Amino acid sequence: MTLSTVRRIAKNTLVLTLADIITRVLSLMLVVYIARYLGDVGFGRYSFAFAFCSLFLIMGDLGLGTLAVRDVARDKSKASKYLGNLIPIKLILSILMFGLIFIMINIMSYPPITTLAVYVIGLSLTLGAFSNSFKFLFNAFEKMEYNAFVRIIEKVVVVSLGISVLLAGYGLIEVVSAFLVGSVFSVFCCILIIYKKFPRPKFEIDIDFWKSLLKQSIPFWIYGIFAPIYFYIDVVMLSMMKGDAVTGWYNASYSLIAALVFIPAAFMTSVFPVVSVFFKTSKTALYTAYEKSFKYLFILVLPITIGTTLLADKIIWGIYTIEFSNSILALQILIWAFLILSFNAVFKTVLGAIEKQIVMAKVATIGAGVNIALNIILIPYLSLIGASIATVVTEGIMFLFYFNSVSIPVGTLPLYRICKKPIVAALLMGGCVYMLRDFNVILVVILAAMVYFSIIYLVGSLSKEDINMFKGIFKVKP
Repeated sequence: MTLSTVRRIAKNTLVLTLADIITRVLSLMLVVYIARYLGDVGFGRYSFAFAFCSLFLIMGDLGLGTLAVRDVARDKSKASKYLGNLIPIKLILSILMFGLIFIMINIMSYPPITTLAVYVIGLSLTLGAFSNSFKFLFNAFEKMEYNAFVRIIEKVVVVSLGISVLLAGYGLIEVVSAFLVGSVFSVFCCILIIYKKFPRPKFEIDIDFWKSLLKQSIPFWIYGIFAPIYFYIDVVMLSMMKGDAVTGWYNASYSLIAALVFIPAAFMTSVFPVVSVFFKTSKTALYTAYEKSFKYLFILVLPITIGTTLLADKIIWGIYTIEFSNSILALQILIWAFLILSFNAVFKTVLGAIEKQIVMAKVATIGAGVNIALNIILIPYLSLIGASIATVVTEGIMFLFYFNSVSIPVGTLPLYRICKKPIVAALLMGGCVYMLRDFNVILVVILAAMVYFSIIYLVGSLSKEDINMFKGIFKVKP
């Protein structure tokens, strides 16, 4: 990768990372307030409603957003045509999405308050899916700051309103209504930015173009069908099989994992347009970007995984209440799913960029099937711990499929060479955390980070090329 490319990736990664940190911290604040004020049962209902509606998210997109980012990143002149056609397509899909949510929740025998919460959240997510008709341009033009701005504005609105209604003594329906207001803000912000900063859409109904888009997006939407099933079906199944309280305990841990997903998500979102271009211009640069992405993410997420495993009890008790003590072991298990999930984010990004989305669809299908089967087997006997184990095992199986699928067209990663030094550093850091775990958790985290990255530097986990690259990124041009 050239220095200018690395700088571009670094800028976009930094912008998205800061946005993700802000939005996820705000989201976690709201989750904590909901858990504390509504209790495990109320929080379980909230968790089910979001998980249930998220199962239908693909209906509002069908993978068209990812396809549009890839194609427009390669040819910016296509922006107006894509935008002008995607808006009416996404409007139709969004209406169908909400209609499906409405029908399915009424088939199920849930209490009226849970059903109403699903209506409100469903409408919120539907508007969010429609707003993606505009957001794809931000990524395709590598203007991630606009994406970051919209997300922050939306989250500030949601969290401010959500916490306010809880402090005022209101309940579940009022809290989820805050998400609906935030989605409305998001749509208006996207429209305003598009009309001021990007090519104006040429609204049209080009049926042949629609058919071409939908045909090309089939692998993306197959992936999009099964990926949400994998991510959210455990919450839905826990709700149906074990009740609201257990669902609340599980999602208390799962929400913390979700708060960390910004690390691989922000980095790989920034890398995607670049590797899409490399696929057409330089296979050597493509492999280099692939290897370094995996390496840097591994260095970042491994200490988080080990530290969370050792400090899970302090994290749960510090964030929630004693009512959520059952979440501790679930967190210790789920954090390892986060580690593998980060690797899989690299594989999925590369597969999408090299037009192997059909592979993503196949692996997502396998993952969804494995996860459902494991949940059916494990939840009746192990409850939320069974769901946690199912998540880790599923991620591991998907890792094997993804790794092999990328190795054939792009090249095989030297995993031993990449991983051995960070593992040594992380284990030494873990020993320090274990010895200091009775001290203030924030102080322990800071000291652990200092120990880990000092060892990373001393053992030479980052090559001179890596160090020079990072220096180049932050070097100020005269």
